[in-house]
Amino acid sequence: MVASILLTGLIFYASTEYLKQSFHNRVAETAHVTAKGVTSLIAERLHNYHLVMRSVANHHQDRIFELASGGGYPYDFTQISADIYTLFSEVTQFAIVNDKGVVMLKSPGSEITDQCQLQIDQVIKGMHRGTEAELHRDKNGYHFDVIVKMMRGQEVAALFVSFSLEHLQKLLAQFETPELKLRLLDQHPLYPMRITGSGIIIAEPGREGLATPLAQERVNHTQWFLQAVPAATLFTDYAQRIHTIAGLLFIAFTTLFLIFTHYLRAAHQAQVQAEKKASYSALFNAGPTVLVEKDFLGGMAIEYVSPNVLQLIGFTDKQLIGERSFYELIHPEDLKFFKQTLERAIQGHQPSFEIEYRLMTADWDYLWVYSLVHLSRNREGRLAKIQAYITSIQAQKLAEQQAITLIENAPDAMVVTDVHGQIVSVNKMAETLFATPKDALLHQSLERWIPSYGLALDNGQSRNKTLQRECFGMRLDGQRLTLAVSLNRLQTPSGPLIASVLRDISVQKAAQEQMLLAKERAESLAVARSQFIAMVSHEIRTPMNGVLGMAELLAATPLDERQQSYLQAIRESGRSLVSILNDVLDFSKLDKGGIRLRPEPFALPELVRNVIQLMRPEAKLGNVVLQLEADAGCPDWVEGDGLRLRQILLNLVGNAIKFSPQGMVTLQVACESLDNAMLRVQFKVIDNGIGIALSDQQRLFEPFVQADSSHSRHFGGTGLGLAICKQLVDLMGGAIELQSELGQGSTFIVDLTFKKVEAREASAVAAQEAVLLPASAAKAAENGDSSKAPRASLNRVLLVEDDPVNQQIAQAFLENLGMQVDTLDNGLEALEYWRLHHAELALILMDCQMPIMDGYEACRLIRQEERLLNKSHPVPIVAFTANAYELDRERCMQAGMSDLLVKPLYAEDFNATMLKWLEPV
Repeated sequence: MVASILLTGLIFYASTEYLKQSFHNRVAETAHVTAKGVTSLIAERLHNYHLVMRSVANHHQDRIFELASGGGYPYDFTQISADIYTLFSEVTQFAIVNDKGVVMLKSPGSEITDQCQLQIDQVIKGMHRGTEAELHRDKNGYHFDVIVKMMRGQEVAALFVSFSLEHLQKLLAQFETPELKLRLLDQHPLYPMRITGSGIIIAEPGREGLATPLAQERVNHTQWFLQAVPAATLFTDYAQRIHTIAGLLFIAFTTLFLIFTHYLRAAHQAQVQAEKKASYSALFNAGPTVLVEKDFLGGMAIEYVSPNVLQLIGFTDKQLIGERSFYELIHPEDLKFFKQTLERAIQGHQPSFEIEYRLMTADWDYLWVYSLVHLSRNREGRLAKIQAYITSIQAQKLAEQQAITLIENAPDAMVVTDVHGQIVSVNKMAETLFATPKDALLHQSLERWIPSYGLALDNGQSRNKTLQRECFGMRLDGQRLTLAVSLNRLQTPSGPLIASVLRDISVQKAAQEQMLLAKERAESLAVARSQFIAMVSHEIRTPMNGVLGMAELLAATPLDERQQSYLQAIRESGRSLVSILNDVLDFSKLDKGGIRLRPEPFALPELVRNVIQLMRPEAKLGNVVLQLEADAGCPDWVEGDGLRLRQILLNLVGNAIKFSPQGMVTLQVACESLDNAMLRVQFKVIDNGIGIALSDQQRLFEPFVQADSSHSRHFGGTGLGLAICKQLVDLMGGAIELQSELGQGSTFIVDLTFKKVEAREASAVAAQEAVLLPASAAKAAENGDSSKAPRASLNRVLLVEDDPVNQQIAQAFLENLGMQVDTLDNGLEALEYWRLHHAELALILMDCQMPIMDGYEACRLIRQEERLLNKSHPVPIVAFTANAYELDRERCMQAGMSDLLVKPLYAEDFNATMLKWLEPV
């Protein structure tokens, strides 16, 4: 008996342990299923956030880049805000970030914490770990961020959105039961955290105080773990109940062992079934997940459905159990896919699979659901039962549909392909762009319409970033297109996809080509015009040199009064023609940018007095009173382009004299100090001449324009003088204006700014000029007589000129200076002559353009041989040319020439230049 009791006690003890272990295993299995299902829901929700946010960012790509660069409009930010808050109710804050990680715009009340900024910087720099959710803490609690990085060429921007954790807490609360508790842990080393159905708790290392989990699943692409733990006293209460019953049964068993053995077994089985049913009911009735058991062998008849099915689809469990096949509830379009997925799982011996489909509701509508399906087999290994955990994903599907609608109605063509270039989807604009219906585009290679798409795709995938490039496309009718293509790589659950935004820029490219062609044509015309003007200038100056030179020589011969008047007419007409030629040449230089300023110190009062002195003869001929009124406070020296200032003043004063016959012309100069370094000088040219009508003043500074066309016949001129003055003043950074009334005279006002020059600098410049000026030139300037030649230690001059008339003129001018002249026809003869007589030559006067060898080459060779002979005093070589461009002067200086005389020659200019280089005894 004792042995029987002991044996019974051992058997009973083993039975109680078996019951506890079985209960533990059942609860653990339930915990595993729940943890896996909820983990999948959380991961899918986080992934959907990223997909939808990527769609929003692509839709607002141009706005985001504009706002990130500091531009854009408030309306752009409002549109982005409206789409985000429409798609997500959990958003706490969002912001637009530039390529430096700087937040350019953010939603009202936002707080970008240091942790948020660190995550932003890592994403912008490509250093982020790739997690889809990372815990951060701000003044309002905890949140996680979704950051969408965007690239367009070299531009980088990001859309930053924060989500609250409240929806995750509610999700856990829905799945918790009195037996099982769910907790979501963040394994961040600095900010450990857990979320339960009761709230968010910070887990302090070593002080968590939580029960050992029955199941643990990691949330994909995060540092989060979902744990299912038993209620605090679940197993202890169950064990206590078992031990209590076991004690009572043990006492009863000692007396009624044989009677109640069968009864105890039946009670045990009933208890297990009751606990299973209670566990199912408690687990699913409180949450959104519905449990459905179906009989596979019985045509998918519904054997069990949790009561919370009423909240999901509006049917009660009694309306479904034994009354319907589960196939009847699936949308007809999704039924084939469901059966195919189930068949693959059966053939592959998969224990479970996940699927999305539409389920019919009580009001004959359909609801998108996510289902985790488990397959149960009988002892023979055949599928017998199917359990499905069903949760609504209607909100996510609506968000996806909204994103698809945004893409479909986008203003640009959008094409989604796989990584091999096969078209997956297109929007309406893509159909219009290629003039091809959607059905003909899908599942085709995009290279059929864009031949270089494959190369662009390879480049984009190798760089793993957004790629923008220009490609040629083709419509169905063969029409060629020029497309701007932007490729964006998207990561989806089914694999990577390439989203391409296509924009037709054919019209813009054609316009650019036309503009480029027009620009090239205009430039070629400008070059041809400049070349023509230079050629005409050269061709006119050569015979004009003969006309004016011979007139100068003729004036030195005995003539009667009538002959003198005829000669004077020839000289004045020639000088007028040269003046017109100079105006046209100056305007051509300014028009093509051939004139460059040469700032250097110059004596301002001396320059102004020199202008008056030069214009006095012309004023005397016109019976005009010319006077100067200069501000006594003007400095002696300033820095600027004195040559161009002199040209402006000579032109304005000359115009005033010409249009004020028998009147008065005044040049006023006023100075105003702007600061320690700069000086503002105002020049006024005032006359009491014919004046200018108000209607003509607006166009007076335009080229080839005079106030009255009759003026050009009466007073002469080209109408270029004021245009040249205006361009020179603009080039010097100044301003010119006109004040005039018809019949009341005119006032031209020029405002210019010059740099002040210290007295020491002015002295140095004056000393340098004194050193550079030969003694003979200084002496001639002092005597005021340039017609008499000085005595020279060397009086032989070599004249190199191929034109006979010019030879006669230049030779006569030189002989008038008392020089002995040898004349040659080309540069080669001049080189040979120099080699024989270089010790006897005082100067060489050389034309630049000659047959056989021009003057430039002859000068270079002479200078080269002088260096070989180590000559300490190279012979002065003065260029004698009809080319009057600044470039021609520079070319002469580069060839080694000492000075330049431009045809036609005037006796006073010629003599002054010769005296400059001929040294006295």
